[in-house]
Amino acid sequence: MTQNVFLPDGVEVKYNVRVPMRDGVNLSVDIYSPRGKEGPFPVIFSRTPYNNVAENIDKLVYFAQHGYVFVAQDVRGRADSDGVFYPWVNEYNDGYDTIEWLGTQPWSDGKVGTMGGSYAGSDQCALATLDPPHLATMIVAVGASNYYHSSM
Repeated sequence: MTQNVFLPDGVEVKYNVRVPMRDGVNLSVDIYSPRGKEGPFPVIFSRTPYNNVAENIDKLVYFAQHGYVFVAQDVRGRADSDGVFYPWVNEYNDGYDTIEWLGTQPWSDGKVGTMGGSYAGSDQCALATLDPPHLATMIVAVGASNYYHSSM
């Protein structure tokens, strides 16, 4: 599915970039970057089962215009990402693998922050348990911090 998105000056977007996971599955990310500014840049990262194209476009554009790369990912088995969706099962490793991929890209300064609510809050807590070296901060708006004690 193609979606036309009109972005203001200063923002570049790459849709459906494939990120390899440790088991060979590729997950889809959309990357919103500052255009006309010299990097590398800090990265803000959000993972969702709700379709990364549905992310609030104003938020993505705002951060890109202010010197951040914003990366929105479809979790495994959802929207443009490969694999099979099993809620909460792959969020640990997939989140870790993506953060480490993001932190080593030439346009990244190595600092990756996560943000989001609901499922996008819970999957942040899951990946944090593995302590990815490039994870710099997390903004968990709403989400379960422990799938056993406080899940759906």
